[in-house]
Amino acid sequence: SILLAIGLYTRLSQYGVTEDRYAIGICLAWLAGLTAWNIAKPKFAHIKHVPMVLACLFLFGAIGPWGAISVSVSSQTARLESLLQKAGVIAADGKIAKATQEVPFELRKDISGILDYMYDGRKSAIEQWTSPFQAEMEKLRKKEGSPTYDCETRSFTRCWSGYNMARWTMDVWGMQYVSQYQNEASGEYVSINLQGNYWNDESIQKVFPYAYVIRLTPSAYSGDWTADRVYREDGQENFKATFRMTPAGVFSVEMADGRKASFDLQALATALHKEHITSLPEDQHARAILHDAAATLPAELRVYSFSGRVVEGKIKLDSTSLLVLINP
Repeated sequence: SILLAIGLYTRLSQYGVTEDRYAIGICLAWLAGLTAWNIAKPKFAHIKHVPMVLACLFLFGAIGPWGAISVSVSSQTARLESLLQKAGVIAADGKIAKATQEVPFELRKDISGILDYMYDGRKSAIEQWTSPFQAEMEKLRKKEGSPTYDCETRSFTRCWSGYNMARWTMDVWGMQYVSQYQNEASGEYVSINLQGNYWNDESIQKVFPYAYVIRLTPSAYSGDWTADRVYREDGQENFKATFRMTPAGVFSVEMADGRKASFDLQALATALHKEHITSLPEDQHARAILHDAAATLPAELRVYSFSGRVVEGKIKLDSTSLLVLINP
């Protein structure tokens, strides 16, 4: 009981009350109460007291202003207010404004974590701080082409829009969202996709004036990615090609005779990220079609998805999904 109490106190003092910690607190009170009762009144102790006391405690925690949800939301709201004051979003007079100075990583991570929690069915508790920026958040939603979800009725299951809502809120508050799985050294994780399914039986794509289409999923996370391929047609060798992607996000295709085309994927990824785009709408698909003006090989690159991390303002690509169109 003592070790459990110390551990619970440490978490509460650092991160406040949540429903899970509230439940642990009830179990701690149940365990401590039964132990004290057995020590003080051993003659009156009975096995039936174990479920009876536990049931009463959980009934206590399920209803009223002292219930788990009410206490947890109040605790996290108070904690968020304190953190926003430190970040400069809430001024001394209580007014809300964008942060004007760089906010430390750990402080942004704590704020992001509370937003993740609040947007999972508890967003009404923070509307006093988000409503002044509602128009800006709606612009971000439209720019990313993301649908609107109603999260308010979902208290115990993950709302799929929660990640975007938390990230957009951090953006309008003048800060960068930090995932709870990130550390300061790893950088912000980024994933960008084109809307729609391009690999189903009903999709068609124009490839003229190119002769061949090659699908690749290169990754340069741990160094240069290189693939030497031999392509055959009717059992006969048609052409050889070497595909390469560097950690700097430059993808290239080179034929055996030295003809080559290169494409800067990092520049595309960084530009989309700066515009807060995570799902490229169909009317902007042309932005993900790349050409090399200096190429000696007729080629085109169509980018369908990529993921990576923000390092010094640029995207370090982990993985990509591409179509290469060439005339070998």
